Amino acid sequence: MERNPKRPARRATVTVRAMQVTIEVPRHHKQPQQCQPVTLNLLLVEEDIPPTQGTPIRWLLLTTLPIDSFEQAW
Repeated sequence: MERNPKRPARRATVTVRAMQVTIEVPRHHKQPQQCQPVTLNLLLVEEDIPPTQGTPIRWLLLTTLPIDSFEQAW
């Protein structure tokens, strides 16, 4: 992981998980007939062994791009 002004550079081992989710139209929406469910791909990236000091890596990413392989996720 590259450094930034608030954190020195360090090496991190992460776990990457992916799944497809569908977000339904809320039942209380004023005009639900004008809306459609949205299907997204979700990526969760978590640091396996976080540092004793500092914030561990945990990224939750949503995308409409396909994720059919680890290479596409990474």
